[in-house]
Amino acid sequence: MERSSRIDLDSADEIQWTSIECGEKFERCSHYAWFHQLASRECNLSTQTFLGNRPLDPIHDPIAYRIDGKTYKATGSGENASYLNRTGKAFPTDTWVASCIAQNHHRVELPVARLVNGEYKLLDNVTAVYPPTLTNSRETVVG
Repeated sequence: MERSSRIDLDSADEIQWTSIECGEKFERCSHYAWFHQLASRECNLSTQTFLGNRPLDPIHDPIAYRIDGKTYKATGSGENASYLNRTGKAFPTDTWVASCIAQNHHRVELPVARLVNGEYKLLDNVTAVYPPTLTNSRETVVG
């Protein structure tokens, strides 16, 4: 379909809404990769990240963190320490505190990154574990 063409809603032809919304090669897609069955349902990477069009993010994309040799499952939740400290917690200023699941299945909040020039960088004792992507069929460990 040409970019400037119009869609005849009364047409008997099937309308390819996914390619209209997301692009023929997902270039406009903002869904999770699982939405298009590019990845498993457990993979919450965006389509753009999964395809390698956007870098892996140390805050939103890890499936786990290894901190001082121990592995904690990432829940996908977290807060800036400045906000949490207002609720009576005591975390280092300008850190990202991830909500994780420990090996004993208890939820724990752990600082995993610090704000450096407006961008979060993993702490020295933290390694991020990312899910497989199109360009890497295995988990990626960074840190």
